[in-house]
Amino acid sequence: RAPDRYNIFLALPVSVLATLGISNLCKQMNVVNYLKRFLFIFLISAAIIFEYLPGPAPLQNIQLSEFYSSLSKGSGDFAILNLPIDSQKSKHYMFAQTIHEHPILQGKTARFPEGIYSFIDGNPLLRSLRKNDEIPPKLNNVGEQLSILSKNGIRYIVLHKELASND
Repeated sequence: RAPDRYNIFLALPVSVLATLGISNLCKQMNVVNYLKRFLFIFLISAAIIFEYLPGPAPLQNIQLSEFYSSLSKGSGDFAILNLPIDSQKSKHYMFAQTIHEHPILQGKTARFPEGIYSFIDGNPLLRSLRKNDEIPPKLNNVGEQLSILSKNGIRYIVLHKELASND
């Protein structure tokens, strides 16, 4: 499904094949002299290294709020709930976590283990935020739901307006 995962293991057998190819080329070209052989192998190695040389690459410029820095200075053991609840948008939340250094309620992984959303789905407010991206209109005990979050160590709810859908 993902060719980039295969490429990680591809370098070792390709390097063995490249070495055999260079050895065969040296034999065919009758490169007997040690200095010529060294120069030939050096030039081929330099070409390969040049091919894999990392050049300037565009990077993401993520602007983080100073709020995250202030959270890192705060005391206590607490978690942060980031909204919207979305596994793809959680990459941004995980980056911010490197600044504030507190647990977050959701994250991103390649394969979610079974029951990973049991806490979120057990809370009607969070379940609706995850599945429908909205607070259910008939939920009249929002304070009670927020109290449950507080009792479970979630001190802050951070709404990321730039990541919210525009629907």
